[in-house]
Amino acid sequence: MKWQASHPPLDSEALGQLAPESVLVEYDGLRMFTCRDRSSRLLFAYQCDQEGDLWRYTVAPCSEKQLSRFIAGELTIVQMLSVPWGWVVDIRDGSDIESIWEVDPTALPDDYRPNPEVRLVPTAEPDLSIKWVGDNIDQGHVPLSVIKYASDKAISVVRGLVEYIGSREQYEFTKKQAQDYADLPVSHVTLASFQLSITLPRPVDEDVFGNPANEQDVRVASEMKRLLTKVVKWSSVPGLAKDPTTGPEESIAVLRAIQDLAPSGLTAVQSVELGGRLVTESRAESVGLSPETRKQARESIKDKVKELGPGVKEAIRWPERIQATGVITGGVFNVNAFFLSEVGPVTNLDSDPPEDIEEWPFGDMILFSFDEAVWRPSVVAALDHKARVTVIGKRERQAEMPDGVILANTMPHYNLIDFDRRTAGTSGRSLPPAPSRLLDI
Repeated sequence: MKWQASHPPLDSEALGQLAPESVLVEYDGLRMFTCRDRSSRLLFAYQCDQEGDLWRYTVAPCSEKQLSRFIAGELTIVQMLSVPWGWVVDIRDGSDIESIWEVDPTALPDDYRPNPEVRLVPTAEPDLSIKWVGDNIDQGHVPLSVIKYASDKAISVVRGLVEYIGSREQYEFTKKQAQDYADLPVSHVTLASFQLSITLPRPVDEDVFGNPANEQDVRVASEMKRLLTKVVKWSSVPGLAKDPTTGPEESIAVLRAIQDLAPSGLTAVQSVELGGRLVTESRAESVGLSPETRKQARESIKDKVKELGPGVKEAIRWPERIQATGVITGGVFNVNAFFLSEVGPVTNLDSDPPEDIEEWPFGDMILFSFDEAVWRPSVVAALDHKARVTVIGKRERQAEMPDGVILANTMPHYNLIDFDRRTAGTSGRSLPPAPSRLLDI
């Protein structure tokens, strides 16, 4: 046998007879089946090794719902075995249990685990496939920059919807929780053009051991599918769908997802095609996104921001720290604030490493408040000379805004942290990406 236990076996009768209840795969013997232990707990058995008439199985507990999903092709064999504890069982002549070891099935040798994509039935249609298309993207020639671009966009779409769900449902996600919810599994990668096939989490009422599922996990999974379905449906309508039953907050979240998916036309990616079960269920023949789609989504977001008014902060993800280049075109100096307009580029300093935001999605103005004693002379000089400046700002909370700033709720607003008036016409990178005094903010 390919694996030898480092600990003593259990009694050979510890689990009972393990008589097959449902034969899933039989070929010259039982390859895969279900059975029950002494306490009638449902078990899944997978034949992983053989030596003569001695057959070895990896056995793991499972639920009826998990088994149903496996039979339907929704789960892989590896997913059925991905539990923290189970057993390796040696059975001779198809019926006599010879040895049982308690194990962590996920820690067994690779030879004991099938290909991660193997299912009981042929691979099911993915929930959502995203295909990035361009003149220089084809089989055998997919630049690393395109792979990074596509991955970043897919993560951004899902993360934005997760943050919207958390805000609306008042879930206090930790950063890791939000990352875990957004880190959806990719079931397949295709390098002709570049395509990711994504599997959505399934809302289930109980876990593999029959315990009640976490209510928050169930809700997030259900809402994720609903919102991505809306992204697909809206994208399939020329000019984007206008749904009067969807409130402005949710509309912004959906439109932001569409904007993130649609190409800017400034990279190798010229169009994006959506497919998979969500497209099929939406009865859309095809869903294609272009730079024009991105423009339409951006304009629709602006309309929804105006409609939302004071509630805008609940719907839009403003980076905590940004570096932005623009022109100071106006100021409210009695409350130490100014407007930065003709904005671009804007760099998100929250990301690691800092990355440029291709198009600032909140219009062409950012509101900054500033410390009068430190920055007033520089701000006034920049206003007088109409010079392009590069600034670093930390996002303001509404409670921290000075009285009298009436636009605080209708556009992004930041507190000025650093200022450079010598950067006219540059890319905005002459300032350090994270000045030392920002680290403790």
